[in-house]
Amino acid sequence: MRRPTTGPSALQRSAMALLDRCSDVQEAMLAPLVRMYPQLAEDDSLRQGLRSSTHTNLTVMLHVLAGDPLGSTGAMAEHLRFARALSRRDVPLELVLESYRRGEEILRRLLVDEIASRARDAEELANALRTASDQIAHYLGRTVTAVIAEYQAERESWMGQTIARRAELTRSLLRGDRVDVAQAELVLGYPLRTHHLCIIVWEGSEFSGPSIGEVSQRLAERLDAHGVFRLPAGPGAVWVWLAIDGSIDTTAARATAHDVIPANTRMAIGRPCPNEPGFRRTHEQALRAERVATQQWTGSRIVTYDEAEPLALIAQDPLPTSEFVEHTLGALAANDAATEELRHTLWVYLDEDANARRAADRLQLHKNTVLYRIRRAESLIGHAVDGHRTVLSMALLAVSTEPHPAEPSSS
Repeated sequence: MRRPTTGPSALQRSAMALLDRCSDVQEAMLAPLVRMYPQLAEDDSLRQGLRSSTHTNLTVMLHVLAGDPLGSTGAMAEHLRFARALSRRDVPLELVLESYRRGEEILRRLLVDEIASRARDAEELANALRTASDQIAHYLGRTVTAVIAEYQAERESWMGQTIARRAELTRSLLRGDRVDVAQAELVLGYPLRTHHLCIIVWEGSEFSGPSIGEVSQRLAERLDAHGVFRLPAGPGAVWVWLAIDGSIDTTAARATAHDVIPANTRMAIGRPCPNEPGFRRTHEQALRAERVATQQWTGSRIVTYDEAEPLALIAQDPLPTSEFVEHTLGALAANDAATEELRHTLWVYLDEDANARRAADRLQLHKNTVLYRIRRAESLIGHAVDGHRTVLSMALLAVSTEPHPAEPSSS
């Protein structure tokens, strides 16, 4: 027969005993968290917030276990304040949840020891452990659910405000407005007092592969960029600025882009430009290159402003450009693989200052093959290349800004 008891239960006595040495228990909870996330030890605000939140959690749970539910008054508000602070400081949610798990683990272990030393028999021990487990699970389940919701809501709000501030500041920079450069760098998270390279990246209708963000990150890594800033520019498109070394030119950027660009993705690349005005200038150039890239008379996946600049100047209206190409190239403008090969050879030949040997080395062909193709191209054009190099180069650029033969269609 169960022996009648009077006074506090084993669980209540254990909870009150832990309340008496609350500071020691609190430190036992904090130590593993600081080891797991050293930033907590270095940041006074976060450290104080964690200490306060841990103290509140511990004392509330112990008061509840001791039979004093009024001890939880106001606790939830403090938990939610700290959750918002952690979200704004970009402390990972996983760490927040781990802190509750570790705290629960330590409290349960301490309670088991206390209850085992105070329970009068096995029945009281079992009842105390079961009650403690249920009450801790109920309290932490409710608290953690609320903390997760508050953390995520604050993060969405904070990120939304940050994105809006960055977008407005970017518009100011692109308009040429005067801005506080140091403050702008903080808001953008991107250095302005450096060389900038703007790249517009967009996806085709059947895009499948790495995300635009992944593509731009790969490009940044390959170019050793010391800053990256991205701004969405519509569905499937993004403006990307890279903070780069002044020695990187458009040719190097294009070659690197060719190595990282996935199928059915396109890029328009401005020139590297310095400092705050360069942020705007390289973007304007990338926009003009994009305009050229999206016209029917170029199928290139990568277009630089260096390549597009002549067309950006003469191609305000596609019809005159088409007439210019047809008049200048004649039958060499035909849209077939064999003629494309001749155009490519002529492009390289002109780019090598009409030096057949250098063109052959670049194309990995015999010099006689290059000379044969040039004669074939001249026959299609209707006259010799000499004396018409500049106008021919512009016409070839108008046909395609990609200086290599068209790849076979995958269809």
